[in-house]
Amino acid sequence: MGNLFVDLCTSLICSARLAAWNIGEQTLAEEQLPEVITQMRSLNQKKLLFIYDRGYPSVKFIQQHYDLEVDFIFRLQKRNYSKLWERIASGELDFDFILENEKLKNKMKGQKVRVIVLTLANGETEVLITSLFDRVKFTLEDISKAYVLRWHIEETTQNRCRIREFFWRKFRGCITRILGKLSHV
Repeated sequence: MGNLFVDLCTSLICSARLAAWNIGEQTLAEEQLPEVITQMRSLNQKKLLFIYDRGYPSVKFIQQHYDLEVDFIFRLQKRNYSKLWERIASGELDFDFILENEKLKNKMKGQKVRVIVLTLANGETEVLITSLFDRVKFTLEDISKAYVLRWHIEETTQNRCRIREFFWRKFRGCITRILGKLSHV
């Protein structure tokens, strides 16, 4: 399993991590986030926004962003947080919500997020959650444009490198092939 933090403006890789197949991307991201923030702040970058695909949002990971004083945008999977989906089904397109993990309710408080519902050109609906609460400063269109920036990275690192085709049983083979492909990007 691997995880990349990429600067969406320059396409430079800020941090890359590879691990055994049974270690999830979110676990790697949780480890990398403080390191990336330290790197960026050493370059006098005070305002940081991290944009993630599905599979990353969790109450714990959101709390980590708030603790580290950085902003985020996550794309939400459809099966998570049923109360949130009820509000979307009722027609709400931009609202604040407290995300709670039912399993961790007694150990971890819920996290306030802004929920944004977007309809894509193909008619599909995407739901984003973010820490960008100022609706004047950060409109639906602004957040949508920011989220779309990550598709360039997706295309570059996966399609161009053909990383999606890879499946290895041996970690060393995985590292060798990914590094070889990335060196040609």
